[in-house]
Amino acid sequence: MNVLAEMQSYGHERVAFHQDAKTGLKAIIAIHSTVLGNALGGTRRWAYATETDALFDVLRLSEGMTYKAAASGLAMGGAKSVIIMPHVGLQPTEAEARAMGRFVETFIGKYIAAKAGYRRVVLELGGNDPIIVMEDADIDEASTLAVQGSYKNSGQRCTAVKRMLVHEAVADRFVEQVVAKSQAWRFGDPLDKANEMGTVIDEAAAMLFESRVNEAVAQGARLLVGNQRRGALYSPTVLDQVDQSMTVAREETFGPVSPIIRFKDINDAIRISNGTAYGLSSSVCTNRLDYITRFINDLHVGSVNIREVPGYRLELTPFGGIKDSGLGYKEGVQEAIKSFTNIKTYSLPWV
Repeated sequence: MNVLAEMQSYGHERVAFHQDAKTGLKAIIAIHSTVLGNALGGTRRWAYATETDALFDVLRLSEGMTYKAAASGLAMGGAKSVIIMPHVGLQPTEAEARAMGRFVETFIGKYIAAKAGYRRVVLELGGNDPIIVMEDADIDEASTLAVQGSYKNSGQRCTAVKRMLVHEAVADRFVEQVVAKSQAWRFGDPLDKANEMGTVIDEAAAMLFESRVNEAVAQGARLLVGNQRRGALYSPTVLDQVDQSMTVAREETFGPVSPIIRFKDINDAIRISNGTAYGLSSSVCTNRLDYITRFINDLHVGSVNIREVPGYRLELTPFGGIKDSGLGYKEGVQEAIKSFTNIKTYSLPWV
C-alpha cells in the first residue's frame, strides 16, 4: 500500500492510497518451440497451468506435420484451454524451412496474443543477443565472456550470445582468442561431468546449425572452428567475416555458433545490433562512460549489461524484451508483479 497524496476536498482532509489487486489470471502457458526440427516435425511441445482450474490439452505434432497453421481455443477464466497444432499434410521446402526459423516462436506468441483478445498478455519470445566489443575493451575478458555466453547451455537459452560484434581495430586479437578458447571448450557426452557442453535438443536442430553455417561460408564468411555434427552433438563453431544479412546472424541461431561481425565505430555497432527483429538483451565491453551512456540509450533491447554476458540479471531486476522478443516482464519481482496485478486506488476521509 502506497500513499499517493494528501489533499483538501470539500473542506475535509483526505488521503489517497493505492494497492495491488489480483488480476484473476488463470494460467501461464509455456510453449517449447526452439528450432526448425521441433517447429516443423518434432513432437516436443508442452503447456502448463499454474492454477488447478485451468486445464490444458496439448495435441502434439506427429511426424511430417508442419506448422503453417494453428488453432487455439484460448479461453482464460477457468474454462478448458486447448492449444492445437494441426496436421496440414505438407513438408516444407528448403526456402520455407529457412524462413520458419524465427517465425515459429514469434508467430505462436503473436497468435496467442491475438486470440487472447481483451486480456493482458506477457510474452517471452526469441532473442538474437549481441556482445559488442569496443576498441578500448579488455580483450581477454571480452573473449571469455563471448565464449561462455555462446556455449553454456549449448547456446540454447534466449539470452545466449548469438552475435559477436567487434571493433575492427581489435578484431584480429579478439578473433584469435575466441578461436583458442572455443577449441579448448570440452564438449561431448552430456552425462560426462568432464564436458562443458553436451548435445543440443535434437539432431534436427544440429542439422539446422550446420546448414546455416554452410550457407554463411558459401556467402563469404570464414569458418575458423567447428561445424562438426554427430547426431544431436554439434561442436562449438566460430565464423569470421560474417555479414549481418546472413541468416546465421540475422535470425536466432539457437545453438553454439559464434558469428563474428566487424564494425567501424559506435554508430556502426548500434546500427548492426539494432538490425534484427529481436530486442531482448545485450552485452557491451568497454570502459568509456560516453560509450556506455550511448549504448544504454540507443540499443533497442530490454537489458544492457556492461562487461557481463547478456544473460546476467538478479531476481529483482526486470527482465523482458521488445520488438519480436516479447511483451512485458515475467521476471524481476517488482516489475513482474505488475503483470499479474491491477492497481486499485481508494481514498478515505482524513480527520
